[in-house]
Amino acid sequence: MKCSYIKLLIMMAMVPMANISDSRAQTSDLKAGNGVVKIASGRIIHRFFDTSPISPSGKYMALFHMPYEDHTPAPGDAGEVVLVDLQSGVERVVATSRGWEMQLGAQVQWGASDQELYFNDVDISSWKAFAVKLNPLTGVSRRLDGTVFMVSRDGKKLASHNLIKSRYAQIGYGVIIPKEKAVRNVGIPKDDGVFITDTDSGKSKLLVSIRDIYEKSAPSIAISNPQDFEYYCFQVKWNPQGTRLLTTVQWSPVGGGARKRAVITMKADGSDLKTAITPDQWAKGGHHVNWMPDGDHISMNLELGGKTGLELITARYDGADLKTVFQPGSGHPSYHPKGLPLIVTDAYPGDMVTAGDGTVPIRLLNTETGVEQKLASIFLSKAEGEFRIDAHPAWDNTGKYVVFNGLADGTRSVFMASVTGSEPTPLYPWKVLGQLKTRDAKQIGKSSWSIGGETLDRDYTDYQSYKTYLGPLGAKRIRLQGGWSKCEKIKGVYDFKWLDAVIPDAASRGVFPWVELSYGNPIYEGGGDARLAGHIPTSPEALQAWDNWVRAIVTRYKEQVPEWEIWNEPDLNPTHTGREIGAFYLRTARIVKSVQPKAKLIALGMASVTRLDFMKEFMDHLKENDGLQYIDLLTYHGYAYNPDESYPKIEKLRELVWRYKPSIVFMQGENGAPSTPKEVTIGALRDQDWTELTQAKWDLRRMLGDHGRGIATNLFTISDIHYAPGDHMVGVNTKGILKTNPDKTIERPKMAYKAAQHVFSLFDDQLELQPGHPEVNQENLYAFQYKSKKGGNLLTLWSGEARPAENYNARMADITVTGEFKEPVLADLISGKIYAVPKERIFKKGNQTTFKNIPVPDYPVVLADRSVIAVQE
Repeated sequence: MKCSYIKLLIMMAMVPMANISDSRAQTSDLKAGNGVVKIASGRIIHRFFDTSPISPSGKYMALFHMPYEDHTPAPGDAGEVVLVDLQSGVERVVATSRGWEMQLGAQVQWGASDQELYFNDVDISSWKAFAVKLNPLTGVSRRLDGTVFMVSRDGKKLASHNLIKSRYAQIGYGVIIPKEKAVRNVGIPKDDGVFITDTDSGKSKLLVSIRDIYEKSAPSIAISNPQDFEYYCFQVKWNPQGTRLLTTVQWSPVGGGARKRAVITMKADGSDLKTAITPDQWAKGGHHVNWMPDGDHISMNLELGGKTGLELITARYDGADLKTVFQPGSGHPSYHPKGLPLIVTDAYPGDMVTAGDGTVPIRLLNTETGVEQKLASIFLSKAEGEFRIDAHPAWDNTGKYVVFNGLADGTRSVFMASVTGSEPTPLYPWKVLGQLKTRDAKQIGKSSWSIGGETLDRDYTDYQSYKTYLGPLGAKRIRLQGGWSKCEKIKGVYDFKWLDAVIPDAASRGVFPWVELSYGNPIYEGGGDARLAGHIPTSPEALQAWDNWVRAIVTRYKEQVPEWEIWNEPDLNPTHTGREIGAFYLRTARIVKSVQPKAKLIALGMASVTRLDFMKEFMDHLKENDGLQYIDLLTYHGYAYNPDESYPKIEKLRELVWRYKPSIVFMQGENGAPSTPKEVTIGALRDQDWTELTQAKWDLRRMLGDHGRGIATNLFTISDIHYAPGDHMVGVNTKGILKTNPDKTIERPKMAYKAAQHVFSLFDDQLELQPGHPEVNQENLYAFQYKSKKGGNLLTLWSGEARPAENYNARMADITVTGEFKEPVLADLISGKIYAVPKERIFKKGNQTTFKNIPVPDYPVVLADRSVIAVQE
C-alpha cells in the first residue's frame, strides 16, 4: 500500500515547548495551522497509548488533571477527571479521584459510548481501590468492586492488575495508599494476578493468579528458586475483540536487583495461557507491548540482536511468527485501528531516533513501504522516573487522529494531531487571543449580580466549606436567610453565632449580604412553620416575638446588611392572601426602618410571576395604608424550562407593580437550573434531565436575559442544597454551581461556576445597556447592546428557541448594530476563550457595523471591542 494512497501524513514544524526541569525552558506552543491542536494544558494528561481518550462519538476527550506535578502523590490527594468538548473547546470537571499516579493518572477511559467513562478512585476510610462507572453527561456514577487498567471495547469488562501493589512493579501506573497497607508479594502469590470486573453487576473476581500463570504458561517461565523473588503482574490489556488478554509478569530478587519479564496471553476466561515473549527474549531489551487490530497478534519494541537499537516486532499471541516490521523501534508503538500498515509511536529523550536537540518525535511509520514521517516534535521533560512525561501517542478509534502528551509553558499538556485533514470543526475556527480574565469581588466596584446563599438557616448547606469560592466568583451580593427559628430556640433568647460566622465574613470578601427575614417559629403557638411554604406567624404572642426578633437581627447587622427582604415565596402557601401578606410585610418593614432608616426593603420573593391577583391585593393594601414608601425592590422567582420564555409574564408583573410605584426596581431573586438528571435532583425543573453543560447554558441565558432587560439577578445557588426530612421536600437540589459531597462539603466547582465568573467579571457598572436591540436575521435570536463608560461597544447574543441542549448545532446569523468596533473579538462565556473575529465577517457602513455568518450557540456569547474585554493571554 502506498503512503500517498492513504493520505495520512501531515508534516509538522519542529517547535520547542517548555521543560519542567529546565530553567531555560522555552514557552512557545505548537503553532496553529500545522495540523496539531493543543486540547488542554496545566498538569493534565491523557491515559496511555493503548486506549483513545476521544469518546466513541468523537465529540469529547477525557483527561486527568493532577493537583501538582513536582512530587509524589500523597495518599488521599485528589485529582480531577476532565471532559473536553472538541468542538467548542469547553472543559469541565466531571469527577474527582484519589486513585491515581503520575504516569497514567486515574486510568480515565471510555466504554462503549459517550455515556460510559471509567476511572479509579480510593476509599480513604478503608484504603480500598475501586473503579467508578460514570455517565459524564448526567453525572450519574456507580462504584464497582474492582479496579480498571483497561476496559473492553464493548464496555462490559474491566481488566486490571493489582494497582495497589503496582508501584512495586513500576512506579507511576497504579494508585497510592499508605505503604503499610500494600504488602509485597514474596514468592508466587495465589491471591494476586489478573482481575476482571463486570461493569453491569459491579462484581470483581481474580481471573488468573500469578501462581496459575507461573505453573500453566507455555513455554514455562518457572525458575528453581521462586521463593527468593517478588512476583507481580504489570498491565493487563484486552484485544479489540475482547477475546484475549495479555499481561506482563515480572519478578525481581527480594531486596532488589535486576528484574525479568515475560508477556503472557490468555483467553477471556483465563484459559490457554501462552508465553508470547519469553524472559530470555526480553532480557536483551524491550518494552511496551500492545495488541494488533486483528486480536491475534501483538507488537512491541524488542532487541533481537545484530542491529543497533530496538526493533518494532510483531508476534502471534503464542509467540509464533515473531518478525521485525520496522527498525529502529522506539517509544510506545500502536498499529492503526483499521488494520492499515501504519504505526504511530514516540521516543524517549536521548533515543537514537531523536534529533539531539532535546525534542522527541511523534513518528508515523509505514511498515509496508518503510517510510517514516514526523507528525510533530515536542519537548517532554528532563525529569526522570515517575516525574517524566511520556507522549503516549494514541490513535482514536477511527484512525483519523492521534492524541499525545507534551509540555507547554512548563506544564503537562495534551495535543491532538489530525492525520486525515478532517479534524472536528470547532465552533469558532478563529485565532484564539487568550482567556477572559476573571476578577475577585473586591476588584469589582459595583454590579447588579447576586449569588444565592440560601438554606443556611436549616443547615442544608455549609458556609464554611464554600466561603473561599465567594470572592473569586465575583458576585457583589449574597442572599441569606435570617432563620428566626434557628436564632430563637428558647423564647426570648437569641443565638446569632451562626450568622456571626457568615455575615461579617461575606462582607469582608467584598460580597455584601442581603438578608431575607423568615420563616416561622414553632416554639410559639401560631408561630408558623420553619420551612418553605410554611405559614407566617398569626397569634398575638407569635407576632410580638417576630417583631422582637426582627428588631434584634436588624440592630445586630445594620452596619453590614444594607438590604432586607421580607419572607420567601409567600404565595406558595395556598392559605395566604395578598392582603394578609401586605399587612405582615408593612408590620415588618416599619420595624426595619425604625432601626435602620437607610435600609432598602425588598418584597416579596414571589414563587410565581403569574399570580397577578395576589400581587394586586398586596399592592392595594400597601397603597391604602401609606405603605408604598416601604418598598424599594420587588423580587420574584418563576422557573421556566426555556428561560427566554419567562419575560412576557414578567413584563405583565412589572406593568402592574409600576402602576402603583414606577420607581420600584425589579430583581430576579432566585433562579437557576439543576445539573443532574431528574432521578437525582429535587426542586424546580426536576422533571427534566439536566447536565452540568445545560445548567451552565441555562444560567447564562437567565442571567443575561435579565441583564439585557435591566433586571438585577440572584443566581440560585452557590452550593448544592441537601434538604432534610420534615421540610417541603427531601433530597439534593443540584442547582448549586459548586458540587457537594454527601456531607455538604464542596467537591469542586461546576461549569456554571466558571460561566458565572465570566459574567460577573465582565458585566459591572462600567457597562451601560443601550436602548433598542441589534438587528438580527434569525428568529428566536436574542441580542442586547452595551456601551462601556471607557469607550467601546459590546453585544450579547444567543439562540433561544428551546431549552438549552447538550448537543446543539450553532445557527449562522448576521447582526447589525449602531456603533463602531475598532478591534472586534468574540468571547465564549462558558470556555472563557477570546477569539479574533475574522475581518471578512465585518462590514461597516456609516455608523453601523454588520457581523456576517457568526455562529450563534444556544448560550450567550459576546461580540465586543477588544478594549472592553480584559484578556489574559
